[in-house]
Amino acid sequence: MGKTKTNTNKSRKSQKKKSGISNKNLELLIISGITLFAVLFWDTIIIYPVKLFVILLHEISHAFIAFFTGGKVEMIKINYYLGGVTITEGGNRFLIASAGYLGSLFFGAALFVSSYNLKLSKYICTTVSVILIIFAANILKGSATVFSALFFAILLFLSPRYFSKTVHSYLMKSLGLISSLYVLTDIKEDILSGSERVTDAGLLENISGIPSIAWGLLWLVVSVTAIYFLFKHSYQKGTKLRK
Repeated sequence: MGKTKTNTNKSRKSQKKKSGISNKNLELLIISGITLFAVLFWDTIIIYPVKLFVILLHEISHAFIAFFTGGKVEMIKINYYLGGVTITEGGNRFLIASAGYLGSLFFGAALFVSSYNLKLSKYICTTVSVILIIFAANILKGSATVFSALFFAILLFLSPRYFSKTVHSYLMKSLGLISSLYVLTDIKEDILSGSERVTDAGLLENISGIPSIAWGLLWLVVSVTAIYFLFKHSYQKGTKLRK
């Protein structure tokens, strides 16, 4: 009887191990599917709201660093053509200019990582929601800016509380991953495609004397590295959601 029990325990451990590997592969397949879906529908209305969200986080990141370095923020505004501007006064110009892409990438990565832990996700979603509401009430200007902030503030507040765990988890994964992908493509379009409009890299070139292309390549490397680690984190966690 003791021998049979040992074999049964070994069998159960083997099944759990196989199940764990299966969950990891399934999760990686799902995340890859989300990425493929985003690429195929990148210029459609399906992805458009997320792009507005990323641009909003980009501009808010500028504002945060302006505040933290002793500056003031006069206005944040984005438009329906996916353009955005943050007008600041004072503060550390170098850090403020550096904060946009890195900040929106950070927000996207935080949402993605939190999707594997419901308690952490509630905290992060609520924090971002409160930030959006505070900015909407005090600094944001324009209908596209305010509407986007309020829409995502409500979505992020409701999702971890009232959506099913699975729906919430993959909503945050999709939102975080697409946000990170958009940062990557936005850097490419702004800096490596010869854009003539004012960009953060152009501002950094004026401040530091280092060519904007160098800043663009640096941010591209950071973005690609971050996305790689998101995929790695996804594979390690598998499909399970911790409470």
